[in-house]
Amino acid sequence: MSTVCDSGFKDFLSDGIPRTVDELTGHFNFSRTTAFRKLKKCGALTSINSDGQYYILPPAGGFNRYGLVTVAGKVFFHGGSLLNAIVHLVDISRRGLTAADAGRLAGTNVQLQLLDLCEKKKLCRRRHGREYCYFSMDEQRRRIQAEARNPSKKEELPVRLEGETPESMRQIIMILLAYLGNQHLSPKSIALSLFRRGVDIRTEKVKAVFEKYDIAKKN
Repeated sequence: MSTVCDSGFKDFLSDGIPRTVDELTGHFNFSRTTAFRKLKKCGALTSINSDGQYYILPPAGGFNRYGLVTVAGKVFFHGGSLLNAIVHLVDISRRGLTAADAGRLAGTNVQLQLLDLCEKKKLCRRRHGREYCYFSMDEQRRRIQAEARNPSKKEELPVRLEGETPESMRQIIMILLAYLGNQHLSPKSIALSLFRRGVDIRTEKVKAVFEKYDIAKKN
């Protein structure tokens, strides 16, 4: 009996129209728990926009070059969730993505998700002009992306403090103030603390400041 029901369930989804769980439970008269179980069994995809409320079967026509497919304004990713999609889109991009770039591809605002992924070290963020750009966490890939976005300025490690700009001096002051506020913080902790306040400063820069001002290094 369950095989017949599963077949009918799959047939219902085979028209390619995005469906909500409420539509499925209303049509088949079973519980939401059963609907989710059957969706998982069928390998259905969840929309990465529209609050993840829509489901389809993997499309017969496949996905576009980004691993996405859009049906009736609902965007689906072959790798599952919105967070997975964002990491994938940034990783395969030629020159990184801004929040607006990623949002256009995903069909939804992804600003909060980008910040979350940066905090979890799944993506890397750098300021470019008046906006932030998001790059792969893979160092080699990130260098290529950063150079493609700004060919005249290559990413260098370790950070050098000679010839500081006014903006860079402001960052140094913020690093020193953060250190003076809590001298037990490591460079990584200071960078993370500043990041949470909206200041994007790399751990390598904090380490360089520690070295220049003869502050004991901590891991």
